[in-house]
Amino acid sequence: MNEILTIGGVSAKALAEAMGTPLMVFDQGTLEKRLEEFKTSFVHSEFETQVIYASKAFSCTAMLELVKAAGCGLDVVSGGELEAAKHAAFPMQEIVFHGNNKTPREIRTAIEYGVGSIIIDGAMELDEVIRAATEMKKNTPVIVRVNPGIEADTHQYIITANIDSKFGVSIYERECILGMIKKISECRYLQFQGIHIHIGSQIFGIDPFIAGIRKIMEFIAEIEKAGYPVKVLDLGGGFAATYTEKDMPLPISLVCNDILRECKHQEEG
Repeated sequence: MNEILTIGGVSAKALAEAMGTPLMVFDQGTLEKRLEEFKTSFVHSEFETQVIYASKAFSCTAMLELVKAAGCGLDVVSGGELEAAKHAAFPMQEIVFHGNNKTPREIRTAIEYGVGSIIIDGAMELDEVIRAATEMKKNTPVIVRVNPGIEADTHQYIITANIDSKFGVSIYERECILGMIKKISECRYLQFQGIHIHIGSQIFGIDPFIAGIRKIMEFIAEIEKAGYPVKVLDLGGGFAATYTEKDMPLPISLVCNDILRECKHQEEG
């Protein structure tokens, strides 16, 4: 049998002969289709939604231009990714600056560039953001990352919300989180936008997402009762991808619809 690997309708052999090896190839048509699938699936008639691409998955000027053309936001986790976004003329107000090990220089650059929001990963990082924003006298929207304590059924190395995770502040440290939000509200240059959670990667079922939403929405009710309106709920990603023939990820439309339905249900409850 003469089986030939093709990518986007072009044989891998022809690509190698034309470009040389080693060679990394991405199918632009597939990328554009996937971006559009997320955009059309993650929509609700009663509240605003935004699809945000994690640039750590694959970042180069051409890819970021595809994300921009699709009307998606961008998640960056380093100064390098932020500079790549700037080089691609990505709208800074559509960028979320993420990561649990931001340097003071990276924080200052994000504030200087006017990113849409900085996700605060802990109390020490908050102090650095307050210091930088105050010294630079620049308004800076922020989101607090909360670890909801939900363990997704995936590989232990890509779980991000188990109880002792290094990511975010544990939901069981409520006084610490409320204290952080209070400090944000008392800083004239910071604006508290909301809460971010992320439970892991390569998640094949919907149940972990639903559990995370229910748990964080209960806590959001406490935050708002304390006098701090929560305008943004950033649910992170983690959708599974097909790596082997045995992998059977749920359709993107199904996962998005179930997530949005649960968010609306919890809001009404």
